[in-house]
Amino acid sequence: MFKIKYKILEVKSVSINNKRIIILKKNGEVFINNEIVFKGGKYTFANNIGEQFYNYGDKSEQYLFNDKKLLLVNSYDSNTLFEEGVVIYKNQKITDAVECDYYFKSFLDDSERLLLKSAIGGFVFNYDENTKSIFRSINDLSLISFLTGKSLWQTSLSSYGTISKILGVADDKLWIWLSDYQLIALAIDTGEVVVNTKPLEPLFKAGHYFFDFPYLDVQVTTLYFFERQYFIAVNLKTLQTQVLWQATEPINIFSPSFSTNFICFIAALQNEAITPLQIGVFNRTNLQIEWLHQESFKDRYTFFNQAPQYVNNKLYALDNGGTLHIYEREVREK
Repeated sequence: MFKIKYKILEVKSVSINNKRIIILKKNGEVFINNEIVFKGGKYTFANNIGEQFYNYGDKSEQYLFNDKKLLLVNSYDSNTLFEEGVVIYKNQKITDAVECDYYFKSFLDDSERLLLKSAIGGFVFNYDENTKSIFRSINDLSLISFLTGKSLWQTSLSSYGTISKILGVADDKLWIWLSDYQLIALAIDTGEVVVNTKPLEPLFKAGHYFFDFPYLDVQVTTLYFFERQYFIAVNLKTLQTQVLWQATEPINIFSPSFSTNFICFIAALQNEAITPLQIGVFNRTNLQIEWLHQESFKDRYTFFNQAPQYVNNKLYALDNGGTLHIYEREVREK
């Protein structure tokens, strides 16, 4: 069970991990672990690779936070951040699209290595202990080495569909979610398409539609969906789909966020309702909703509109009115 701890008003965005909480207020103030670090202005910042990042304006200053100090980087691709470096871009040109020169900037010796010249697109996923990264240009992908600056392979997926999300690497394959519920995988060493399937086809043929992206659990090589009234697993080794849980009461689940033991979500308590007034926690171990709470919003126009985040026994949920709701897990005394 959870109980409301407190609320923070006038919040524009929040980024959380187990070491820090970064809150950007609507007035431009930035707080890290409840301490104000910037007063006003517009910022782009990120914690680590794969976490949320925010960009407010082309002329914003960009910051990278790590455990030891604050590093200033002129213009960087937030998806590539890690302890030893980041991809930066220069010579930006705007024609029919945005072209940039991309460099890998080392935090160890401050050197810069040219990766791509006059390229359109962006880096979306680091791989192989952050020594390589996937570069996406619309439906074209390439694997770039930060160590050599060379492209290791290139491939186009236009004939398969439209890329919706790069899910990650598991079982030596790069897993990609396409439009129309299509899942493909590329051999990470060659870029060759080795899997092409529609794992949810039996469900959406029956009239069930899914809108959120699946979650790739690389530890067990499994793709998970938690949405609408279902918890579904796709074994990526066998490509078998299994419905692990189905709701028995009316509910419409949205925007799940996965942790090791729990899935946090927002929901509406009708199967076809689309206004999420509820927040909940699903236990991945016993396959039960262990907490479901209806928030008392100030009016009928306010609702949860982002995936909640669960860190260190606290649940953070932002509504569309800019209020950050913070709930604390109750610890039962033995």
